[in-house]
Amino acid sequence: MAKRQMNLEMFSTKKRAKPEIIEDLDGENSIRWYEDANLLVGTFGTPQTSEKVAAFDLDDTIIRVKSKYKFAKDEFDWAFKFSNVIKKLNDLYNQGYHISILSNQKGLYIEEGGKNPKKEMKRNQLKKKIEMISRELKFPFFFFGAKNEDFFRKPRMGMWYLMAVYANGGQKINLGESYYVGDALGRGDGWAPGASKDHSDCDLKLALNVGVKIYSPEEFFENGFKASKIKYPKHAIETATEFKESISDDYDGDETDFFATVKKSMEDEPDRRIVVIMVGSPATGKSTFVQKRLVDELGFVRINQDTLKTNKKCQDLLVESLESSKNAVIAAHRCASPELVSHNNSFRAVFNQGKSLLKWLTFTRGDSSDEKSKPEFCSMNPELKDTKLDELVSSLPAPGNHVSRIVFNTFNSRFEFPDKSEGLHGVYFCPFMPTFGDNPENDTIYKLFL
Repeated sequence: MAKRQMNLEMFSTKKRAKPEIIEDLDGENSIRWYEDANLLVGTFGTPQTSEKVAAFDLDDTIIRVKSKYKFAKDEFDWAFKFSNVIKKLNDLYNQGYHISILSNQKGLYIEEGGKNPKKEMKRNQLKKKIEMISRELKFPFFFFGAKNEDFFRKPRMGMWYLMAVYANGGQKINLGESYYVGDALGRGDGWAPGASKDHSDCDLKLALNVGVKIYSPEEFFENGFKASKIKYPKHAIETATEFKESISDDYDGDETDFFATVKKSMEDEPDRRIVVIMVGSPATGKSTFVQKRLVDELGFVRINQDTLKTNKKCQDLLVESLESSKNAVIAAHRCASPELVSHNNSFRAVFNQGKSLLKWLTFTRGDSSDEKSKPEFCSMNPELKDTKLDELVSSLPAPGNHVSRIVFNTFNSRFEFPDKSEGLHGVYFCPFMPTFGDNPENDTIYKLFL
C-alpha cells in the first residue's frame, strides 16, 4: 500500500474533498455508488474486463424520455429507445465485451460544500433511474457521469481513461475491436426524416480523441438503418490560419508590424514611453502575449486589474510607470476565431488534469513502425494496478477556471473596436496562434478535441 501511495504522488498536485461512497450489497446484483463534486460512478454487479470495449452514451442512445416533455420529469420518465436494446447489449456481454455508459451530466454539478436541493433531487432521480435500467439489462456494467467542465466531460477523455484503468481493470484494450455509440454526432437538420440537428458533436469527438469507431444509435440498434454520412469536425487549430487571413483594412498592420513599430520607437526615442492597450475577449491569450512578448522580451510593465483588483491601482501604476509627458498609445487587438476562443477556454480549464491523466495510459501502434499510423492499443501504466477508485480520482488536480458563455456574450455585446479618434497612434491585428515550445504534454492535450 505504501508503494502505491508514493507512486500516486507523481500524478497529483491537489487533493479533492473526501468522496461519498454508498453500497447496496446483494451478491451479483450489488450496487456501489461513488460521488464527488465532479464525478458520479455506479458499479452494477461485477462487470467483466476485456480487451474489447463497447461504450455507450445514455440519453437518446440507450433510453429516451417517455413523456411529451423534452427532459425527463422524474426517475420513471424513461423507456428504452429501441425495442432490442436489452437483447443487443446482452449479446455484447456474452461475446465478452466490457460495457460502460459514459454520460455528461453537467446539470448535476454543485460546488464542493454547496447546497442545491433541486440538483440533489435530480441526482437521486438519476441514480434510481440507472438502478432500474440495470435491473432490466440483467448484466454487470459501469456508469460514469461527468458533472463538471473538466477533463472527464466528453469529448475529453477522462471517463474513457477511468473506465480503462479502473472499470476494465487495466486490461489492454484493442482499439480496433472497441467502439463508442452515441447520438451527439454534429448531424444537421434532416439527417433522418423529420429529425432535428444534434445538440452537439461531443460523442463523435470523444471517439476521434480515443481512436475507436463511432456508431449512431440508429446505426447500431436498427437493422437495415441507412446511416447518413457523418461530417467529421475541423479542429479549432485549423481556424487560426483562416482567421489570420481575414485581416481587416481597419488595422494599421499585423503582429509583425506591431512589434516593428514598438521596437523602432524604443530605438529612435529611448525616453519616449509607449502604452500598449490590449483588447480582446477572454481566452485569446492576452496575458501570455503581454508577459512573454512585452514584459519578458522588451521590459514593459504589465498593468492588469485581475491582479491589482481596482481601477485606481491600475491608474496609479500607469502614472508611476510613464514618468514622461511624451507618450505613444498603441492598441493591440488580440483576437481569435470563435472556435479557437472556445477551445482555449476549455484547454485552460482542463490541461492540468489532462497532464496527470495522460500518465495513466499508453497508446501504442502494435507492430507498426509508422508514426503516422493510428494507435491500435491502449495499456494501463503498471504503477496504477489495483489502485482504488477514490485514490485514482483524488490524485488528480482540481479543474481550472472555465469562463461561462454569459461572460463571452457580455463581452461581444459591449465590445467597441479601438479607434484612432480616441488618441491612439495605431491599431494592430494580433491574432492568437497556438505555440507550446518544449512542452509536448500541453501540445498533445491542445490537439485533442476539447
